[in-house]
Amino acid sequence: MITGMSPAEIQQLEQQLEQLRIRYEQYFLGIEKMEPATERTKLKRAIIYAVEDPTNNTAARFRLGNLKQKMATLENYWNRINKQIEEGTYKRHQFKARLHEQMAAEQRSGGAGHVDLSTGADTGSPYDDVVSKYRQLQQKAGQKPVAPERLAAMLQKQERQLREKFGAQKVEFRVTVENGKPKLKARPVR
Repeated sequence: MITGMSPAEIQQLEQQLEQLRIRYEQYFLGIEKMEPATERTKLKRAIIYAVEDPTNNTAARFRLGNLKQKMATLENYWNRINKQIEEGTYKRHQFKARLHEQMAAEQRSGGAGHVDLSTGADTGSPYDDVVSKYRQLQQKAGQKPVAPERLAAMLQKQERQLREKFGAQKVEFRVTVENGKPKLKARPVR
């Protein structure tokens, strides 16, 4: 009699794959110091054995096929990211390197100026004070601070839109607190 895997066993494999996906994301973020390669090999082997185990249950075969395909897709993604890391082209690591360069440059110059993280050029960004104050208020309010480059890009976009809409020479930004949460206020100046 052909039995195959039970739905609970298949669900367990699906959960293990999700946990492995999370571990790889942590590895790529630098939270995990070592790649979870042995867990990956064990799980891949378990999925292959499960797929090769004959079963009469169509739903089980379908779920196992999907699981095998998801594993293959994730492995392609992980291999691509690992290759980028080895070549030094992984964007997250490039950003971290530029951030470290910026911090070193600020320490050497006594904290003056602002280094653009995308190019490494000194920009003297007009948003530095607003971004810094907003992030500090976010932390005080118990919120996760927005990435500074993302916030500066948003302010730049909003400034461009307000200049076009109101024909303003410049836009002033200020940070206020409403209901215990930081808010950004923009005012076009003619």
